[in-house]
Amino acid sequence: MVNHAEPTRQSRFKWLHLVILAVVVVMVVSMLNSAQPETENWVYDQAKTTSAAMRATPTTGANRETPLPEQTGIARRTLYPAVTPEPPGEALILAHYMTWFKTREFSDEWGHWNWDPDGDGGRDAQDHLPDRTRDDGLLDLASAHQPLIGPYDSSDPEVIEYQIASAWAAGIDGFVSDWYGPNDSQNINQAFTASIETAERWRENYGLRFFMAVTYEEQILGFTSRDAQTLEATATTHLNYILEHFTSRDCYLSYEQVPVIFYWESWPDGRPGLLQPDQLVRIRANLPEFYLLYMGAEATFLTVTEGFFSWVSGANEDPADWGSEYVNWVYGEMDYRSNENNLKLVVGGVWAGFDDSMVWGWGNTPRFIDRQDGTVYALTWDRALRDQAQRERTSPSWVQIITWNDWNEGSEIEPSLEHGTFYLTATQQYAARYTGREMPPEAILIPEAIYRARQTKPGPETEAVIEKVYQHFFARQFETALETLRAANLIE
Repeated sequence: MVNHAEPTRQSRFKWLHLVILAVVVVMVVSMLNSAQPETENWVYDQAKTTSAAMRATPTTGANRETPLPEQTGIARRTLYPAVTPEPPGEALILAHYMTWFKTREFSDEWGHWNWDPDGDGGRDAQDHLPDRTRDDGLLDLASAHQPLIGPYDSSDPEVIEYQIASAWAAGIDGFVSDWYGPNDSQNINQAFTASIETAERWRENYGLRFFMAVTYEEQILGFTSRDAQTLEATATTHLNYILEHFTSRDCYLSYEQVPVIFYWESWPDGRPGLLQPDQLVRIRANLPEFYLLYMGAEATFLTVTEGFFSWVSGANEDPADWGSEYVNWVYGEMDYRSNENNLKLVVGGVWAGFDDSMVWGWGNTPRFIDRQDGTVYALTWDRALRDQAQRERTSPSWVQIITWNDWNEGSEIEPSLEHGTFYLTATQQYAARYTGREMPPEAILIPEAIYRARQTKPGPETEAVIEKVYQHFFARQFETALETLRAANLIE
């Protein structure tokens, strides 16, 4: 008599065969999956990369080739679904843009390429003077890395064109620039005005879609007075200048047809803001409408602003700490604060690294985040892409690259001697996923070729060729643009 509580020998063999068959099927499927090439939907595994990255010794020099993410051999499949790109205009990639650099050749003095705070002529060990040459033959710049085109002047029209064209070729949708008032001593307002005029002219001539925006630096209010009434009056004058001179332009960044102004608060006496929430309310009541994005998720200020943006973060004592805890916190705050305060816009941040040792931490302790050969850029982008896929808010996906060209803080992605165009090529890959706008690697070559052609063969003939190149370039006819440069012997 068969005991149905225990399977017979025959049934045991039957189940064993089924189990073996299932194992074989799983193995075959696994082998087929492993044979497929990795897609661009990848993310770094921090546990696999951190120890190797910490042991790596960075190399320098114009010939250094930093591997692209898919070439590193440490990519793995993501655990989240591929993002369906939002149409351009919904998702935006912005880059923080500094316009405070000056050269002796263009402005009769150096600005921000030098570091000599006590003016002793570079006698201190921490000083850097561009008129000097280092032991390796490079200029003694106050920057951790050297620009690929050399130190430049932010007001130089040829530099401005190179910057905007290079960023656009990398898939970036606009620049957000620090602004220190209409009469600053560093020509920042002058350079930003020239930059926005270039973007506007190219919009009219070539249909370029590239935005410009201002980050208002609140600290400039404290340069004159701490009196509350004076602070409010000065801030009103400054913000009104931005609204009158910049936001009326078609290329100025807006949302819902309302201009957007970023706001970088200062921290007097260990608390946020020279201007408190009630003061911001009074100031804005006397100005045309604009959306104000505060730096950081300061709860008391989010009741009187339309949103906030994040910044780079990491631990000074650990160069390998790229800010993972901060990043996870800030994206959580974006969802929570957006719903709690009914915010219209929140802007995440991605960064490649940080090193302000050449300006000695702006006179304080130098800060350093190791780039880990591109891993940090990949990790911060991965978090931005995951937020885009999983976010619990209705506001559009905006992210800011920190930074395009803050050479003093070593956070730049602009092409350098040390990294070449690696970060622009990587940005193209992330942009294709974040905004859906794809750009080929050869697009990055054209702005540099135009800049160097003007340096080596200036004149009307070269300008005539450049005009044709721009027409093809902004029409996304990149091969034709390169052929035009080659035909004129303006590129190899």
